[in-house]
Amino acid sequence: MVKLPWFSLYAEDWITSPSLVRMNCAQEGAYIRLLCHAWLEKDCGLPQETAQLMKLARWRGRSKGFEAVEECLIVHPENPSRYTNRRLFEEWKKSRHISESNKKAAEARWNRQKVALDPLQGRAKHTDRTSKGFSPI
Repeated sequence: MVKLPWFSLYAEDWITSPSLVRMNCAQEGAYIRLLCHAWLEKDCGLPQETAQLMKLARWRGRSKGFEAVEECLIVHPENPSRYTNRRLFEEWKKSRHISESNKKAAEARWNRQKVALDPLQGRAKHTDRTSKGFSPI
């Protein structure tokens, strides 16, 4: 499983989002905390129980006002028993794909045989990458 420790936050999209314009600071803070929690989950998801969401979001007091935060969540497309955020889930899938592709490319680079110039002889020699660096075959 690929770890994705960070995600992009598009400032203009965030500030101008119709959902966020209607939120107060407490609601906005709870929402960004839930996005962060979702991002770090293996499925980019959140529990559907309001009490659990409130705890993750560090929401204090009654659930009044928390509805605005929950309205930004959708049923997870791959796990109907969980929530996610549509935009975050799309970005998460793209990031996972890129990360996995980069990992495969790096493994291929490190595992393939290389031809390097022997600085002393001025001719090519075959090398293989090992955990201790380059070594002749």
